[in-house]
Amino acid sequence: LSCSLRLARRGLASVASSSKAHATTVKIVPAYTTEAIGDNVTLRVIIVDASSLNGYQLIYKYGPVLQSLGSTAGDMLTGSGSPYVVLDTPDVTAPADTAGADCAQLITTTNGPGVMLYFRFKALVQGNSPITCQSIDLRDAFNNSVPASCAGGIVRVLGPVPTRRSTWGKVKSAYR
Repeated sequence: LSCSLRLARRGLASVASSSKAHATTVKIVPAYTTEAIGDNVTLRVIIVDASSLNGYQLIYKYGPVLQSLGSTAGDMLTGSGSPYVVLDTPDVTAPADTAGADCAQLITTTNGPGVMLYFRFKALVQGNSPITCQSIDLRDAFNNSVPASCAGGIVRVLGPVPTRRSTWGKVKSAYR
């Protein structure tokens, strides 16, 4: 009887360890980008590996050199042709420094790799803006949490480059 109990415990332990989900990675692409003041910046949030995702919430923090313009769905939601929802989560505390969205497939589930979401920003002033993951919550078809890690990026905003008057004159004459 004790031998049977030990075998049963080993069997349950192996079933429990094999049913553990492996953590997936969510990251910003491009991880490093350079833009000019006034440019619109689009960053992709991609997932490396996922299966049977039903919904997710993503919240990223950004610096004061950027202004959030909202988000749009990526191919993880649009690829199946099934209905989906993307709800931007507004930043209600000053200063505005977080961009987030709640996303869900309404009928089916989705699989990765793929683009989860596109975050759009406007470059306001010169400087660097780290894009850091504040919160990520992935859910499967049974509303169970899916383990995940996330990585951010950096947006570098360049200002105008001063030139000498004589240089500007040469450039103008070359293109007339």
